[in-house]
Amino acid sequence: MRKAADRRIQMTKRMLEEELVRASAFRDPEEISIKQICEGAGVSRVTFYKYYGSVKDLMDETAETALSRVIDADGYQSSENMEDILRYILLNRSLYLLLIEKGYYEKFMEKYLLRQIHNAGIADENREITKAQTQYAVSGLTGLMHWCLSSQPDIAPKKLAALILKFHQSWNSDVLEMRNL
Repeated sequence: MRKAADRRIQMTKRMLEEELVRASAFRDPEEISIKQICEGAGVSRVTFYKYYGSVKDLMDETAETALSRVIDADGYQSSENMEDILRYILLNRSLYLLLIEKGYYEKFMEKYLLRQIHNAGIADENREITKAQTQYAVSGLTGLMHWCLSSQPDIAPKKLAALILKFHQSWNSDVLEMRNL
């Protein structure tokens, strides 16, 4: 019984998320009302308020869930993982494009990379250099993903995955190399 209830909750949240993404194709998320989302998703406002206090709360949770899926997949560990992540992002193009355009992707990736640096034990050695390197990497990755999602280049996910991994590995070695600046 509990599993069925959990599935219904997940399905309801997914319907609200999908409606938010769909409606965002026509107007800014800040201009979308709870009523519009509920009508489009076929969910009552009472149900909406059971899970979210506002459209921003829905957007925040949608971003956190979607971006965590990408990071938790350990894409930077192998080309196959990265390729799977890219295919997932491309299948959910509208969602990830929205997350990039609203700044969620960039903020999330910055936190992720800073956490990686911290876990490597080098975060406190030179904060300004660390911040500069992180900003450079995040801006590049965000720009690359935006380009891929908006212009749909003729690059196979496998090649794109290899390219991103190469950038990431190069960035990792640069971070370690610049510790002494």
